[in-house]
Amino acid sequence: IRSTAAAHRPHRTWADLAMRVCICQLHPHLGDPAANRAHIIQLMREHSQTADILIFPELFITGYPTGDAQKTNIAALAEHVDGPSFSALSAAAREHHVAVVYGYPEADGEHRFISMMFIGNDGRRVLNYRKTHLWDPFSRFERIQFVDASNQPPVVDYQGVRIGMLICWDVEYPENCRALALSGAQLVLAIAANADDFVLSHIVPVRAFENLIHIAYVNAPAEPFCGSSTICSPRGTPLLSLPRGEAVSTYDVIVSDPQWDGVRERNPFFRHRRPELYTALVQP
Repeated sequence: IRSTAAAHRPHRTWADLAMRVCICQLHPHLGDPAANRAHIIQLMREHSQTADILIFPELFITGYPTGDAQKTNIAALAEHVDGPSFSALSAAAREHHVAVVYGYPEADGEHRFISMMFIGNDGRRVLNYRKTHLWDPFSRFERIQFVDASNQPPVVDYQGVRIGMLICWDVEYPENCRALALSGAQLVLAIAANADDFVLSHIVPVRAFENLIHIAYVNAPAEPFCGSSTICSPRGTPLLSLPRGEAVSTYDVIVSDPQWDGVRERNPFFRHRRPELYTALVQP
């Protein structure tokens, strides 16, 4: 596992609005939430002095089954929003004063969702987001065990940074990132178990560019997934790119940097939008 916690930290001043984002592109133990929680807590302890927030891939608490393992009943391991993973990681966030985002299967009554939890460095729940677009072109695992959520893409203010959250295939629907940008998002945190290199190399940079936002996209490593997690700037350029295998790396995302303000001025997408022409986008 490569750790480059201090290698990607550009100079910043007190006037900068920044967040040290630690991408934890790691492979969890399938069907072992306790072991995966312990691994998260270990990383929180190790990176508490060099990162503001640690982010783990989709369904990291249980692992994402592939191949014959897709028969594994991951939904049976689903937790309530305030379940054992939240309790353990909330306590770790308070102890180490570092925020964490992780993917897990959520139980709400009879329904099961693929969700991501954002816990602040005070141990409080900042946001819980449920995946709205379940993947099914080549695998029915998600739709057999889970349901699509109907929540709008959320934006929250955390330590002065406007943050949105999405899960995997949600990013590939352009309306989601545009909705977050229109709601004022400066940084989108996305977690995934994605096997398509094209998404990491092309779609994520385009989503950042066309919406003038930073995107931190944390993908699962190990076959069939492709790793290659990235942080992209509002210019669509990669600020950080990880290899395909396991890696942990931190980058200082400076959302108030004047160069990004300049990008927004030169690319006035939002000033020249004409929503009255786009009504077909919201038709069923």
